[in-house]
Amino acid sequence: MYYGVVEFKSRRQDLQELAIVPLTWLIKNERRCYWPTGTKKLPLEVFVKQCPPPNKNWHHFPVNKVHYKTVDYDSAEQEITRIIKEYETINSLSEASKHSVVERKYVSDTSESSDDDEPLVPKKPKMCEAKSAISSPARQELGNDVNVPALDTPGPSSTSTMTNFAITSEALNHDIIIEGLHNCSYAPSTVEDDSVSKQMTDSDFKDLVITSLAKLQTTNDQILLTMQEILRYNKKIALEKLTAPENLPNFPLNTYDDFLSFEALAKDDPIVSQYMVRRLAALGGSGVEGVTGRIMRFLLANQLSVQFNWKGRFNKIGFENTSTSNIVLEAAKLNFPAHEKNDMKVAWAVKEWLKHSSTRMNQGRREKDS
Repeated sequence: MYYGVVEFKSRRQDLQELAIVPLTWLIKNERRCYWPTGTKKLPLEVFVKQCPPPNKNWHHFPVNKVHYKTVDYDSAEQEITRIIKEYETINSLSEASKHSVVERKYVSDTSESSDDDEPLVPKKPKMCEAKSAISSPARQELGNDVNVPALDTPGPSSTSTMTNFAITSEALNHDIIIEGLHNCSYAPSTVEDDSVSKQMTDSDFKDLVITSLAKLQTTNDQILLTMQEILRYNKKIALEKLTAPENLPNFPLNTYDDFLSFEALAKDDPIVSQYMVRRLAALGGSGVEGVTGRIMRFLLANQLSVQFNWKGRFNKIGFENTSTSNIVLEAAKLNFPAHEKNDMKVAWAVKEWLKHSSTRMNQGRREKDS
C-alpha cells in the first residue's frame, strides 16, 4: 500500500488543503485526485489506510502538489505534522500576523446513516476574528440541510488525515503570513467550471498522443513481422532453385573433425560458401538473436558447440576467425535492411549462443531421461 501527502488547489489564494490519500486515487499524471463520497461506516483514517480503489462515482479535484510518498501511513502523518510545524514557525517569526495557530480534530466519519454514499463534508463554519474559517464548495453544492457533528479541540494524541492551513502573502516584502491552521474532515475545494471540464486538458491530450503512438508502434511491428515472413518465403522459393554441392557434409556438424572438414571445404570452394550463405539466410527468424540462433542450430550440434567460445579462451576453440563465422555473419545480415546490418550485433548473438551450449546440452539429456 502506498500513500501520498497531497496539496489540493483551492479557490482562495490564502487557503491550502492537505490530505493523506492512497496513490491509486491520483490520476492524470498526479494532477487530479479522487475523493470518496462515503466510507462504508468506517472512520476516514481507517478507510484511507485500507487503500480502497477509487469509485467511478467519486468526484476528483485538482492537485497543486504531491509533497511526499511512502508505504507507511504513520510516516505520512509525520510529514503532515512537519509541514504544520514549518508554517507555525513562519507564523511565529512574522510580525504582521497576530493570529495564533489552532489545530482542530477531524470529524469522525463513523456515520449513523446506512447510506454508503453519504458525503464526507462538514458543515461550513462561521467566520470569526481570531480564526480563519474553511470554505468548501462541495458543502455548498450539497445544501445547508446536511447535519454534521461540530468540531472540538483535540487531545495531544489526536491524529488526522486531512489538514487545512491558510497563507497570506505581503505584497511589499513577500513575507508569508499564516492566518490560521485548522484540522477538519471535508472534501477538497475545486477550481473547475463547466467550460474547462468540457475541454480536453493538456494531460488528456498527452495521453491521447501516447496511446496513438503505441498503436502505431504495434502496427509497425506487425508489418515488419509480415515483411520478414514474406522475405523468408521468397528466399525459400529461390533456394529451391539452388543446387547443393555434392560434397557438402550433413548438418548439424557433430564432431570437431566434421567442423574441420567443412572449414577446409568453405575455404577452397567459393561455390560452397555462396550456397551456404543463401541456404542459411533462408532459415529466417525474428530479430538478430532469432536469425542467428536458427543459423547456429542448423550448423552445429550442442556436443560440438560446447567446445567453442568467441575468442578461444579458457581452453576452448575460437570461433571468431573461422570461415564458418564469416558465413554466419553474411547469412544473418541478408535478413535485415542495409541500415540495420551490424557485424557486432550478429557477433554478440553468436557469442551468447555458444555461451549457453552446455545448458542446452544438459536440458536435452534431461528430456531424454524423462
